[in-house]
Amino acid sequence: MRKIFTLLIVAILATATSWAGITTYQHVFTTKPTVGDGKPLTDVDWNIEATNLNGFQKSYAGVQIGAKSSNGNITLTSPSAWTYKGGTKITEVRLWLNLGGTSITPTVTIGGKVATSTGKVVKNTSANSDWTKTSKVTFTPAAGGESGVIEISVSSVKAGYICALEIDTEDTSDKTPTKLSWSSETATVDLASDAKVFPTLTKDPESLTGITYTSSNADVATVNEATGEITLVACGQTTIKAAYAGDDTYASSSATYTLRVVDNSIAADEYTIPLNNWFWATNHNGSFNVEKEKLKLQGQQNGISISLGNVNSTNAYVDDNETRTYSSYIMTVNAPESYVLKKIEFVGTTWQSSTLNASTGNMGAQKIWSGNVSSVEFYFAGTCKIKNVKIAYEKAAPAKTLTSIAITGEPAQTEYTEGDAFSAEGLVVTATYDDASTAVVTADATWTFDPATLAVGTTSVTATATYNEKTASETYNVTVKEIPTYTYTWMVNGAEVKKSVLKAGAAVEAPANPENIDGKVFTGWVTTATVDANVAPTYATIDATAKANTTYYAVFATLKQGAGEKWVKKAASEITEGVYALITKDGKAFNGTIIDASGSAVVKGNGESTTDAFIFDSNNEATSAPEGTCELTFVKSGEGFKMLNADKTQCLYSYQNAKESLSWKAAEKENSYWLFYDDNWTYKQSATTYTYLRVYNSTFRTYTGKTNQSLYFAQKVAGAGYADFTTIVKAAEVTTLANLAVNGAEGTAYQVNDEMVVAKKFQAGNKNYIVVKDAAQAVRNFSTPAAADKFFNINGNKQEEYAQNNWMLVSLPVELYNQVNETNTVTSITGTLTEKFNVAMEATKVVFENVTNDFTPNTYCPINFMGESSVKGNNPAYTSSYYFATPKANEYANVVWAVYNGTDGAFYLPVHQGSANAQEFKAAFKVDYSLNSVATPELVNGDMYSFEALVKEVAVATTDAKSAPRKTAYDSTVAPSTKFVVYPLDLDANKVATGVNDVNSAKEVKGVSYFNMMGVESAQPFDGVNIMVTTYTDGTSSAAKVLR
Repeated sequence: MRKIFTLLIVAILATATSWAGITTYQHVFTTKPTVGDGKPLTDVDWNIEATNLNGFQKSYAGVQIGAKSSNGNITLTSPSAWTYKGGTKITEVRLWLNLGGTSITPTVTIGGKVATSTGKVVKNTSANSDWTKTSKVTFTPAAGGESGVIEISVSSVKAGYICALEIDTEDTSDKTPTKLSWSSETATVDLASDAKVFPTLTKDPESLTGITYTSSNADVATVNEATGEITLVACGQTTIKAAYAGDDTYASSSATYTLRVVDNSIAADEYTIPLNNWFWATNHNGSFNVEKEKLKLQGQQNGISISLGNVNSTNAYVDDNETRTYSSYIMTVNAPESYVLKKIEFVGTTWQSSTLNASTGNMGAQKIWSGNVSSVEFYFAGTCKIKNVKIAYEKAAPAKTLTSIAITGEPAQTEYTEGDAFSAEGLVVTATYDDASTAVVTADATWTFDPATLAVGTTSVTATATYNEKTASETYNVTVKEIPTYTYTWMVNGAEVKKSVLKAGAAVEAPANPENIDGKVFTGWVTTATVDANVAPTYATIDATAKANTTYYAVFATLKQGAGEKWVKKAASEITEGVYALITKDGKAFNGTIIDASGSAVVKGNGESTTDAFIFDSNNEATSAPEGTCELTFVKSGEGFKMLNADKTQCLYSYQNAKESLSWKAAEKENSYWLFYDDNWTYKQSATTYTYLRVYNSTFRTYTGKTNQSLYFAQKVAGAGYADFTTIVKAAEVTTLANLAVNGAEGTAYQVNDEMVVAKKFQAGNKNYIVVKDAAQAVRNFSTPAAADKFFNINGNKQEEYAQNNWMLVSLPVELYNQVNETNTVTSITGTLTEKFNVAMEATKVVFENVTNDFTPNTYCPINFMGESSVKGNNPAYTSSYYFATPKANEYANVVWAVYNGTDGAFYLPVHQGSANAQEFKAAFKVDYSLNSVATPELVNGDMYSFEALVKEVAVATTDAKSAPRKTAYDSTVAPSTKFVVYPLDLDANKVATGVNDVNSAKEVKGVSYFNMMGVESAQPFDGVNIMVTTYTDGTSSAAKVLR
């Protein structure tokens, strides 16, 4: 069956004295009175009229009349001539009132005549619900105005409060007073309970007879008029009254109590439960305030328990008809034990859309929930006026055991991008139980995938579902695509300084700001190759993550000191008077528009930000503000500042101490101010109330505390102006490496367009170097063998075949250095020529091909560095001259046969020992370790070393004759070369050479003899087979078989 519970009137607390003489009627206003005729206040009915009547205010101990900006009044009129407890003559009326606004005026008329008053109403904000601490006004009836209809009126200019009312009535008859009283003022009785206990009546005197009984609501309970026996009818609330009419001897009297009838019977059914004073067992009369998280309403009916609480809201409303919920309210509904909730429907007049969410189950229609659980929570996000809830529950199904789960269906997605995770959408998990029943449990299953992250080349994924410790797996085919890549290029003065190939979504990192060029300073980045020289460009905001192929160009300009303006980023603690912009951490500025959460313009709400952001340099300075920036003038006010708009007619302030309350106000009406307080920029509402201005999602918002992100400021100050904007300060001259070596000018920008090979790359002295050579003939030190020169091989390397080209040492940014590899082909290098003689360049751009060239460096010995290409030794047995190739400036080479002299630090050619240096050549060279991998290598005097080196030519050769100690391993009587200086690159103690290979490979032939098979010698060969014996000038010989 369906049981409907009807809301009845609220119980009224009464205090009355009814003995002989004066009887006092009293009503204390703890709830908002109900307007209308015949409305009870304590045990007397009144006709009540009111305008702008509000709820009870604890601090003023009364019901509010009027408001902060509007007036109000209330009038209480007795329906007929006043009578109370048998008395009809009014001797005094007392009102307790409190002042909140401008003034409050009470009047009392009795029988049409105005009573006189004494007492003054003052303000007391600390009454704290104690009405006796408020102001009392006493009324004395006018002559002839002691009886009849009484009218009490209270008018308030702005807010006022009515706290309590007392009326003294005198019984002028000679009757003996009587008193009736119940043992309890309230009683709750359960329809489903066999034990029903009601309050008992006490009579004074006990001998009174003829007591009559009534019930105010016969739909809830009826009462036998003569005996007082109660018959319960339905759930609800009624007032039971016992009355004695009086007789010639005894005066009349009466007493009431409130009977609350509930039904806690439990049966599977649908029940309609009213959410009102009756259900909650409360006595509210509409709106009232409550502290956060302090509202605790609870009720129970037919085994259903409902609780309602607030979280952040301080609003509350309950009366005899409805309960209202507000944002952040939570309602919990529980079914009786061993039952489950099936359906809950909310019935109400006002219902904000999309305001209700449930912890479990399904919210179908706007106010209807369905599910199969024993308990559910509802979360409210707005105001809802709820009259009742219809709740259906049924017996819970018996427990059953899960035996297995299975995966069916096909995945909705089979194509992925690398880095994605597999999606189980489209797959269905079905549970099977021991009673052969099944249920879809997809929503409650958890998934794992192998592999967890998809990569290019992955063709299948195994999906595993787990539900209540049961698992099932299936494998599905997938296609995985590569993440798209984007190229970010950074150009400075026409040269590429950085290029990054990034996957979509990867972080974009800009290079360091460029240095000044020819007196022009860097001002920012743009995405166009050129800019208008006379107009400050719109600078680009660097992408945070890769999303498109983009080229950024550095802009340079001439700095004009003392002109123009600039913006300086500041924190709240640094504020002084001046012009400012409010900015977010990433530099977006307040644009002056106030919007609400949906983005619509409103009077109070959140401050909107600009699309673009300030671009601050390393000194936290910017040359311009984003388009649409609202410039605010900060003017000293009190302990802080007013924030005025451009024409100083409007003032930015906080409408109230609440979130989303930023607003504009006429400047002359603003009395509060902004200041730095609690490490924040705050608005001082009162002596103890501060509203915080913070940032959330690029909007400027007020809060009651430190919520979300801090606010920053940009101050507009006089600064440097810029002119002659450009992305190319000076175009680099296009040249070849050979031409650069002949005609280059140091300090000039060049673009060397040539086919060059990266011979070597190394790092030294916090710099990054590559050594490159072209394919053209060397413009200096090109050497060829003389007609009479013999060839001399160095460790088997034929010098006559050595490559003789032009070389250049290039220093470059680490980003470029990391991209270029040895033996790569370079087609263009852009930069500034730092040295012409030994060609060197500071590069800003390198164009290269990532291919490998067949490159082998030349090998040199000390003789090569002496500056002569045709060389004779000191051994008279060797009369010929020998060809030695001349190194080139900044050439990268291998150095061999270098014997270390510990006295002068130079390297010498080994002396003639055995077959080594039979010609008795003498040679030596000096070294510079500034490019070496070891700053000061520990070398051993007399040891021979082989190492890689860079050869630098001395611009003006000098004579350095000297007399050095004689050494057996090397001849140091020769002065080291003044033509070249060798810069070792990898020389250390481990580079010791174990011997000389082919130092004498070019020895001379002294004579040839031929021997036949009989051993006969001849200067001429015999016919047939000969043994040819060759004798050399160094005393060695060789034999070979020849046929004539």
